[in-house]
Amino acid sequence: MTRKEFLDDLIAFYSADPVGRRSVGVMRGGCYYRGSNGRKCAIGRYIPNYQYSGKMEGLIVSATAVWKALPESIRALEAPFLIACQNLHDEARFWSANGLTKAGVRAVSAIRAAYAA
Repeated sequence: MTRKEFLDDLIAFYSADPVGRRSVGVMRGGCYYRGSNGRKCAIGRYIPNYQYSGKMEGLIVSATAVWKALPESIRALEAPFLIACQNLHDEARFWSANGLTKAGVRAVSAIRAAYAA
């Protein structure tokens, strides 16, 4: 998977139903790799069920437990890019009920420019 494919998939998946698909929490704030409601975040979508552990919650993408759980094809995209994509998923200001906000579109443009995605 290329960076462009990963980012395009992220945008398409969450834009289809931002409210119902984004895995963000109210109690803890921020994102959950796996929410109790079955939702998964931009990175959590790629962690195989047999690799997932609740101990990953609260860790950044590049933390050893999370990083090792990701398939090699995703790790090949490199941590800084994946962190930028995770931030795109996490930030409420980047999403509305209809998809990306203007701020979200700008964030996507910045990711594409920085990471040739």
